[in-house]
Amino acid sequence: MADASASEGGIPRLDGPRSLMIEELAQAVELSTEVFYPGGTSMGLQFPLLFAPDNVGQLRVFSEGGRLVSLVGCLHQTILVEGHPLPVGSIGSVCTRPEYQGHGLARRLVSDVFGRLRAAGIPVALISGDRGLYKQLGCVEAGCFERFELTGDDWARFLTSRERRRTLRDEVSCRPFEERDLPVLHELYRREPVRFFRSLEQFDKLVWKHPRLKRLLGDERIVVAYRERPERVSAYVITRVRAVQAGLTRLHIVEYAGVRDAVIDTIGTIIGETSPSVITFTVPANDGQLLDLLTADGLSGTRCTLPGHTLYITDPGTLLAKLSSYIQERTGMEVGKEVLIAEAPGVSEGQETRWNLRVGGELVEIPSRQHLTRLVFGGMTPQDLESIVPRGGTAARRFLEQAFPVPLPVPGLNYV
Repeated sequence: MADASASEGGIPRLDGPRSLMIEELAQAVELSTEVFYPGGTSMGLQFPLLFAPDNVGQLRVFSEGGRLVSLVGCLHQTILVEGHPLPVGSIGSVCTRPEYQGHGLARRLVSDVFGRLRAAGIPVALISGDRGLYKQLGCVEAGCFERFELTGDDWARFLTSRERRRTLRDEVSCRPFEERDLPVLHELYRREPVRFFRSLEQFDKLVWKHPRLKRLLGDERIVVAYRERPERVSAYVITRVRAVQAGLTRLHIVEYAGVRDAVIDTIGTIIGETSPSVITFTVPANDGQLLDLLTADGLSGTRCTLPGHTLYITDPGTLLAKLSSYIQERTGMEVGKEVLIAEAPGVSEGQETRWNLRVGGELVEIPSRQHLTRLVFGGMTPQDLESIVPRGGTAARRFLEQAFPVPLPVPGLNYV
């Protein structure tokens, strides 16, 4: 355990970085709530998995005299990419009491968490936020998504076009979520090709059960779609409505799963009931079925990285090893034999670490951790890709196009 001494900005002997103790959990929730939602809903209610008693070992803190002064939350999760598991560390609730800010405490805690993830064999950190602190540490926006921001008139025009092609057989009905629906919703979520691992027990904890309280400043609810009988649920949509200006509201689609036509119908029902000024949602680029349905009737999104997040690869070698079955299934090449990655030699202290990716007999030189993150998960510009490996019939170029980008899910209820 290290001490932050008075030599670091005059702060008297802080205890940390260290793991939170179970008896400090309520204090951690109080600190986080005070910083992010003063006077609002408890962060313990909003993020039940992050602030769970069995996760206190992953919450890293500084304290002074038993009082918590800085906190970084981390939750070990697993993303399932077309059935292939990828462990990630979801990082959020990064906060420092105002009187202790400006001394690099959050930076030290985030770096500490990165090191702990690396030691635990977790190769990716998914950080909630894109502040300068994270980017200074090597985090970068990444991922391939389509972001939609619509008005009510945009949706009305979309529905008019959509209705011309519908038949009575296409009609679905919608109703509010009931607790008895949870196993069905869990099964619908499990069928998503790219998702977080989420047990039924975790799903139950994540479902918002406090209708009189706001979550992330919005009113959250779940609506399900069914055909013929109310128990035959074919899709669900989770939404959050919040005021953005006087008299204006925003409807945000937090999460969806199930039959894509039914998802669209459910969104339409919710829009009809709430009459929002703005509708926002994010669709992974690999969800071609939903994107085709939206674009076929006139809606278009904006290509983007994962909104509101940055990524950090803690260990490139471990990352390729964890993705080995996914990569081999897509490319036929075996990680560790035909595909290898290592730090480039000759990097001086203070210089950006470079990486050498060897594909068969070819060498791909990657100039930074940020370039590597965007190469693997998406977000790299065509110019950057061309500078790393020119377009052509090389084995390395074919490998990169087949293996990457690895799709990521929208966090939805697994947001930290």
